[in-house]
Amino acid sequence: MRLIDFAARKIRPHDIKAAGFDGVVAYVSESRPGANFGAKPITREYADELRAQGVQIISNFQFGKPGGSAPSDFTRGFDGGVQDARTALGLHEAAGGSDSAPILFSVDDDIDLGTWNRVGVEWFRGINSVLGGPMDELSQNQHRNTPYSSTLPTLSAVGPSRVRPAYQQRAADDNHRAQHTT
Repeated sequence: MRLIDFAARKIRPHDIKAAGFDGVVAYVSESRPGANFGAKPITREYADELRAQGVQIISNFQFGKPGGSAPSDFTRGFDGGVQDARTALGLHEAAGGSDSAPILFSVDDDIDLGTWNRVGVEWFRGINSVLGGPMDELSQNQHRNTPYSSTLPTLSAVGPSRVRPAYQQRAADDNHRAQHTT
């Protein structure tokens, strides 16, 4: 499935399909302070327009960002994971997302295994306490969340035995989002 990831503004569903994409990565988080993303969070109205054109929707949570006005989400620990999962789930459901669909959670830092074990795991444990799917459970139907990262080292640190990571190819410059396939 070819997906496109965008937050700056809404793209007409017809244009998404015409460009050869099957779906979108849609944000189920608010814009962070100082950012005014037109497609964040996804609304029910826009989600219905996408579905009407046959565009698949993958929900993703990302509020903070390295070097941004809010810290990277994964640094917020267990309690931050609980809060972020509740926010993501509420916005996902408000947009008509199913109660069994996975929700991605962005880890947009180049973290190593030590940082993952000390910090990232606690955030995902908080997320899991809301969405289900213990970190050591490998059953596909138990998972409602997974890391979504723009950096391969992050995914190498996480490893497939921990969670089912997704990968986004980083764009060549800040003005363009990369196209990627899942």
